[in-house]
Amino acid sequence: MSTAPSPDTHLIREMSITHNEFFRLLPRAVNDAAVARQGNRITITTGTGLVKITLAPETVRKLAMLEFPVTEVTIEFNGFSASERVAFLARFDLAYQKGGG
Repeated sequence: MSTAPSPDTHLIREMSITHNEFFRLLPRAVNDAAVARQGNRITITTGTGLVKITLAPETVRKLAMLEFPVTEVTIEFNGFSASERVAFLARFDLAYQKGGG
């Protein structure tokens, strides 16, 4: 796998989370990286490059009598190699992982 920086990459995820929960958990996902927030847009500056995250408006998914919050999250990477994106997303996913049982 190449570690050379690749062209800018973005992905879109649907997360079962409110905006408040997302912002509360964000520090766990980015460790010591610098974070700038402007409304529902976040810019994370790492030693590697920039990560830009945009939260779409909150919606609700209904399943029978249950309601779940849903937010579409767009994540854009600038200056990251494929392996660096994988590492960032592994930490991001762990920070937002919900327990079950």
